[in-house]
Amino acid sequence: LFPVTVDGKRGFINSKGTVVIKPQFDRGWVFSEGLAAIRMGDKYGYIDKKGTMIIEPKFKDAYPFSEGAAAILLSGDKKWGYIDRMWHFIIKPQFDEAFSFSEGLASVVIERRCGYIDKAGRVAIKPQFEGAWDFLEGLARVVIKDRCGYIDKAGRIVIKPQFDEAFPFSEGLGSIAINGKWGCIDKEGRMVIKPQSDSSIGFSDGLAYINVANKCGFINKKEQIIIKPQFDFASDFVNGLAPVKRNGKYGFIDMRGDFVIAPKYDDADSFKNGLANVEINNKWGYIDMMGKYVWEPTA
Repeated sequence: LFPVTVDGKRGFINSKGTVVIKPQFDRGWVFSEGLAAIRMGDKYGYIDKKGTMIIEPKFKDAYPFSEGAAAILLSGDKKWGYIDRMWHFIIKPQFDEAFSFSEGLASVVIERRCGYIDKAGRVAIKPQFEGAWDFLEGLARVVIKDRCGYIDKAGRIVIKPQFDEAFPFSEGLGSIAINGKWGCIDKEGRMVIKPQSDSSIGFSDGLAYINVANKCGFINKKEQIIIKPQFDFASDFVNGLAPVKRNGKYGFIDMRGDFVIAPKYDDADSFKNGLANVEINNKWGYIDMMGKYVWEPTA
């Protein structure tokens, strides 16, 4: 299901553009593990794909479900904990901040230090980092003394903190920044793509967008330019299509760099589950991979 907004209220449509859950919420996020976080007033809760309120809005803040658990902050409380789909606390509120589980571990903050817990709430990697993010492909990026590196699930530093910035691994490569330029390393920390891009480099469908001299193009994992830098903006390929910006408008190109959906949108996201969110005149809608609207742009 896909979130849509009508007259300031959020609801959900299916991939054919049929309203499945009528717009009634103040906010609503994408479904994860069969549930979506919604907000009514200043309280967060969860609904299922029929629109049934599974967990009544009672939280001050809430994350999507991931690996059977959701991080939540109770109203009036200053500590985060985790609930299951039955609204049972599986990890009692005790953390200054808490984030979603990924690959069996979740990043939490205790006394201004970041570490990781397991599904039982036990500390798996003691809080010691200035920043810590999700595990992806077995590694997580962390910050130590203002430098970014990567650890494994045992908490061992496998790529020492040495980068100005770093993003998660994707398709076997991690995006890192040195002196304002982005490149990619492998899981041994070897430089695979030398720092050259003005924006991060994340691979999807075997290609990654780069930004050189304010023009975006795409390279492969051998550092070969597949689509020369020519666009004002570019994002990830998904199922062979990527949104790009040219002359102030967004469209979608194929992996040869040819437009298959003409640049006519004010903004556009990558495709997800067969649809892409696009904006025209401050209104958002959804198109399919042929460029046909399944949901006309609305406020």
